[in-house]
Amino acid sequence: MLCWSPLAAIGQSKLKSISCAGSAFTGAGTYAGSLELDAAAPAGGQTVTLSSSNAAVSVPASVTVPENATQTAFLLSVAPVSSPQAVTVSGSAGGATHALSIQLYAASPALSIDNSSLSFGNVLLKASATQTVTLSSTGTEPVEVTGLSMAGPGYRFLGVKLPMTLNPGQQETLTVVFTPLSAGAANGSLTVYSTSRTNSRAVIAISGTGVPAVAVAVTPATVSAIAGTSQQFNASVTGSSNTAVTWSVSGAGCTGPSCGTISSSGLYSAPAAIPASATVVITATSAANPGISASASATVVPPQAAGYQLAWEDTFSNLNLCTGIVAGCTWYGTGTPWTATSDGTVTDESGSYANLSWTSGQHNSFTNLTTSSMAGTYFRAWTYGYFEIRMAFNPVAGNWPALWMRPVQTIGDPSANGGELDIFEWQSQTPNEFYGTAHVWSNGADMGNNNSSNAAQAPAGTNFANYNNYGVLWTPTHITWFLNNVPMGTLSTAAPPFSTVFGGSESYFLILGEQAGCNWIYAQDAPCPGQVSPLNMKVQWVHVYQLPPG
Repeated sequence: MLCWSPLAAIGQSKLKSISCAGSAFTGAGTYAGSLELDAAAPAGGQTVTLSSSNAAVSVPASVTVPENATQTAFLLSVAPVSSPQAVTVSGSAGGATHALSIQLYAASPALSIDNSSLSFGNVLLKASATQTVTLSSTGTEPVEVTGLSMAGPGYRFLGVKLPMTLNPGQQETLTVVFTPLSAGAANGSLTVYSTSRTNSRAVIAISGTGVPAVAVAVTPATVSAIAGTSQQFNASVTGSSNTAVTWSVSGAGCTGPSCGTISSSGLYSAPAAIPASATVVITATSAANPGISASASATVVPPQAAGYQLAWEDTFSNLNLCTGIVAGCTWYGTGTPWTATSDGTVTDESGSYANLSWTSGQHNSFTNLTTSSMAGTYFRAWTYGYFEIRMAFNPVAGNWPALWMRPVQTIGDPSANGGELDIFEWQSQTPNEFYGTAHVWSNGADMGNNNSSNAAQAPAGTNFANYNNYGVLWTPTHITWFLNNVPMGTLSTAAPPFSTVFGGSESYFLILGEQAGCNWIYAQDAPCPGQVSPLNMKVQWVHVYQLPPG
């Protein structure tokens, strides 16, 4: 804005007005002033004399308005003052004098802080919490933050480089971090040093409390639980005076009681029936903080596999079947008779079981799934353990379901020497018989077997059309066959010829086979009397248990 005074005298080339860029100034600076004549300056220009009533404002002694001009500019130099002062600047020309009034103020750097205290409340030990402090320059000239000092355990600041100058109106954010290293109250302070005219040493009080994190631990971490028995789990809670937990049990292959149950004291009762996935999860959840929990796992094993651990399983939630030599497949299905699906079909029914089927007229009489690939490039095989398969089939004339195992060296060469472990076979001519057989093959000849004792009467009430559990326990000295946990027969393998192929020198892969025929003869070679078509075998799950290492 321009400040001016009215014309003091009438006449040509007289001073008409004197003005400046403002009427009040703070601190030092140089400002523009202006002079105006009532008429154009004569030849040679018109001289205007200037004066200041206060040495804090200096002006030229005179300025000249150029010839034929009516205006010219000049500069006012303002020096800093320590207290408010009034100054009059006067100008004269052609007998006319004009004056303007200026007010000077002392410059004042000031720093404003938006928080006088910070409270972090409860913070978990070794976790970090942050709060911010805003530093603002609220004075009339720049303020400099010259230092910061932090006191108190676990506190630090971020985001500021010192020294730091803030121009009037400028702000800067300072971040304060609290990382408690011990439990209990932690008091501290942040001191801000600056050139502010007031409160040049500002102290911000800081408080916070370190609290232990709530943690839950469950023991034992892993356990094998025999079906139908109980296992005690224990939970410990730290970081809270409330040590109560709630227990739950879940599983990928079960829901509700089929996973087992657990009491409020952590006593787990394993289900009588093995779940599709033999491993269930036991979880303890903190009552004080329901977001905190810990889990353990329990492998449900049949009584005959007590002390064994789950080594491998397939619940057929997704049928991972490959028809070629491909790495990473769960099952394979083409190649030699040990790795063949032939003309039969294998499907995954609703993600709950593998369905192996055969229909009359198909070229071959068998449909196989195996854990080995053609030529033995990829395979899953085991030495010793408990092998159990849950399976159902239609017990009709000409159906020949077979669950069996062969050693790795026979992959791609069925005539190779080695053993054969038939977990279960069924013949329609003897519909109530369970067949479990061990063979020792040499040069294509069956050099040893338990054919004289490989058949057992199925327990009363057995319905092969329903799902049943078929298992074999293979140890260094014995092979024992089971149907729904009932032993069907035992063979000693401690002496030759069985010790040569079942004594630990060979690893065996699994074969799940649906075949058409009777008397161990394929249907296309000698059709079974009354042969029925179609045939099917449904496999719900496969579990392989082995003893823990050592």
